[in-house]
Amino acid sequence: MFDRAVLDSGHPIRLVSGLLLLIGIVVGAPTTTEAGGILDDVTRWPGGRSMSSSSARLGDDGRPSPTLNVDVQRIVEPGETIVIADLKGPGVITHIWMTMYHFQSLQFGPEVGGRANPREVLIRMYWDGREKPDVEVPLGDFFAAGLGKKMEVQSIPVVVEDGDSYNCWWRMPFRKSARIEVVNQGSKTLRAPFYTVDWIKKDS
Repeated sequence: MFDRAVLDSGHPIRLVSGLLLLIGIVVGAPTTTEAGGILDDVTRWPGGRSMSSSSARLGDDGRPSPTLNVDVQRIVEPGETIVIADLKGPGVITHIWMTMYHFQSLQFGPEVGGRANPREVLIRMYWDGREKPDVEVPLGDFFAAGLGKKMEVQSIPVVVEDGDSYNCWWRMPFRKSARIEVVNQGSKTLRAPFYTVDWIKKDS
């Protein structure tokens, strides 16, 4: 029997209620099969042909050379726009990776007047030939690292390593075409944008 003082305090009642609630949560929780695991599709072939658009320097045949591990290094001037992917569908973008030397010193050394920061670099995405962008957002914000700051992000769909290696695994399907642009909206230069856009070309 419970001590009258303890019983009057309500502690045993709260304890029993807590146990019943816990049992209800465990029994009622969906199983992995019912809920579906977030990694269920990792080993499932999605069909189609794996493709990529990257800053890798192309060989004489117009394709990235497996023996030429060199990227095209360029300067994006203030107000300039470059195209990092111009894809013909149907297809689905599976991964975007980007990094830019202007966030680091590396071999370039100090830049006169400074360099553009992630908040001044804009990403635009156009689906299926539309004239107006379907996505228009600062680079850092798109990869969940906002406010123009260098910061690391660790999540399932987005990873930013060392504050300047941007990865995104959001799946982006398109029927006719997909075009991704990078715009330097700042008044300072943007050096050496390196990138890879992985996608799967579908038959229909």
